[in-house]
Amino acid sequence: KKQGQEEVALYEKIGDMLFDSGKYQEALDYYADIIKLDKGENYADHYSVKGKIFLIYEKLNKHEEAERICRELMSEGGDTEYLLRLVKILINRNADQEIFDLCTTTIDKHGYSNFGNGGIHAQIAQYFVRNQRVGDWLIFLNKKIEESASNTQSLVLIAGVNEAQRDLKKAAGNYEPASRGILTVDKYNSKGVLLKTAAAAYMKA
Repeated sequence: KKQGQEEVALYEKIGDMLFDSGKYQEALDYYADIIKLDKGENYADHYSVKGKIFLIYEKLNKHEEAERICRELMSEGGDTEYLLRLVKILINRNADQEIFDLCTTTIDKHGYSNFGNGGIHAQIAQYFVRNQRVGDWLIFLNKKIEESASNTQSLVLIAGVNEAQRDLKKAAGNYEPASRGILTVDKYNSKGVLLKTAAAAYMKA
């Protein structure tokens, strides 16, 4: 056991040195070996090692591999941490429905705690702005509102676009009706979060 632990620690140290030197493929080989060697032993922090593997795939422009490992990291507890990273990948292949589904999953898990002023939704909108796809995102979200009587999520995501475009009056005008679609009894205090966000946006407008 001790030998295996020392071997894993050595591999990670070498991998880190190679990564810092910009030798990403060589570093990737060492990190991949750690995952293979350390099955069931937990000598290494697998979440951390996989995070390094993800960064390498990003740097090597291996989008499919980066997406796969990012989804693994999200399922292992880093859903909010890696959500934005995954969104960057999905925007490049116009996977707006998948982005919407990711936001829905996050809201189901955490309420709207990450969707206040400058939150995840506004950062996602900024990616759409940079990729000159914000119009597509707004068309998609407005269709979602037409399809469903419950449009809270879509309104909040549209408010994120308003924030990204620095139109805080419009953002507030979307946060306020969105809050009406949330039950007062909510363990995440989502209604309160959105009302405070609306008030803050009105004050800044």
